[in-house]
Order: sequence, then structure tokens, then C-alpha cells
Amino acid sequence: MADLIPQAHLRKAENRVKQRVIRHRSFMVAMRTRVKNRIHDLVNNQLLPPEIIQAKPKNLFLKKGNKGREWLNSLEWARVDDKKIVDSDLRLVEHLNQEISTTNEMIEDIYKKDTDAQLLSTIPGIGITLAVLISTEIDGIGRFSSPSKLCSYAGLVPSTHSSGGKTYHGKITLEGNRWLRWALIEAVVPASYADAEIRTRLNALRKIKSANVAKTIMARWLLKVVYHVLKEGRSYVAVDPDDASPGRLLKALAEVQSKGVEIASGSEYPFC
Repeated sequence: MADLIPQAHLRKAENRVKQRVIRHRSFMVAMRTRVKNRIHDLVNNQLLPPEIIQAKPKNLFLKKGNKGREWLNSLEWARVDDKKIVDSDLRLVEHLNQEISTTNEMIEDIYKKDTDAQLLSTIPGIGITLAVLISTEIDGIGRFSSPSKLCSYAGLVPSTHSSGGKTYHGKITLEGNRWLRWALIEAVVPASYADAEIRTRLNALRKIKSANVAKTIMARWLLKVVYHVLKEGRSYVAVDPDDASPGRLLKALAEVQSKGVEIASGSEYPFC
């Protein structure tokens, strides 16, 4: 056999169940977003006075203080039917919130049993839900022999066109696992808030690239971080972004080890 056709990966039943749980939560969140958008659309169609619009809370659905619900109840609706529709949509949002909370409990149960997800949650920008999603979609880091192959699987690599001895690189391929690609892109901005090095890298890219391209590049960088964290079986270790010395990672590892945290050997990569 020439091994010209790659072998298809057959997921185990347990992994497929995890996928269904994650996708169910995504479906519920998408439904809630659509219902919230319907409420905003109905409110915008009321032609409200400027002083009422200025008093509108930034988040109509924030539970803390319940200011959004109070503001909606204070409106004088032009049509009674619009008021009834909004009330119906608000009840639907509450129901979806309860269902999402139930799904979150299911994801937390999966997280407690998934050591890969627990390692991934140490990476800035990756919480419990994204950690479980990434771990489930990768389904064993041993499937990938290098970070570049994992990035290709997620469709986070640039497309390549060659003709006449010249090679051109274009937009990302958008092939492969769209759930994994979405999770990494979603993690970029929260990661930049939590980690100084990621923030420095992202800000530098934004000066020379568009915002979306910069996020995509950082998503690919984060996926490489994911690869090494899982491959080495260790938690993420932050380094000082102002330290440009070759031994900055070893220095950060030594600092973590001095606090009694065990780090797997072989940590030789410039990203952690």
C-alpha cells in the first residue's frame, strides 16, 4: 500500500456523546440570541422619544439589578400585540436560560472526567466550555504528529496557490473542523485580556493586519499552544512579554516549579 489516502478517524461512542452535548448547548445559545434580537427589533420599531432611548440599559437581559426588564415594562407600546409578543419572547429567554444552565451542568460533569480539558482550561481565554469542546474535537493529541497538522485539521492555515514557479498564499482554507476553528477564534480576545504576552502579540498584529486577520493569526498561535500543552501534559505557563532572552521560558518554568507545581519535561518551545 502506498498510503496515498489518509485513514478516516472513527470516533468512539463516548466522544460522540460529548459532541452532542456541546452542539446542543451551541444550538440553545443560538436560539436565545435569535429571540433577544427579536426583542431588540420590536423595541427599535416603537419610535421611542430620545430621553427614553438614552435611559435604555446597555444590556436588556442582565439579571443583576433587573434594570433591562424594568425599562421594558415602563415602555408605552404603540400596539398591544407588540407588548404581548415581547412578553412571550422574554418568557422564552427565561426558559432557554434554564435549559442552558442544565446543559452547563452536563458539560461540567464531562470536564471533571476529562484531564485534557482540565489542562486546556489553564490557557488564557479558554474556560470550561471551550476546553471541553477543544478536547472533544481533537479527540486525542496523539493523532497529530506536529502543530502544523493540527492547525491544518482546524482549517487555520493559509490557502496556497502555485503556478509558473510562483507560490501565492491567500485566506485560510476554512476546511477541516469548523467547531475547533470557531473555539480558537472565540478565545483570542478573552486571552488577550488575561495574558500580557498574548495581548502584546495581538496588538502588534493589529498594527500591520486587519482586526479579523490578526485574530485568525493569534487563533493559530493559540492552537499551537494547545498542541504543546496536551503533548507535554502540562499546564500553560505565562512568560514575561518584555523578556526577549532565549531562556525566558525556562525561567518561567523554574518560577512555577519553585511554587511546587509539577511541569512535564521537554518544555523547549517558545510559546507556553
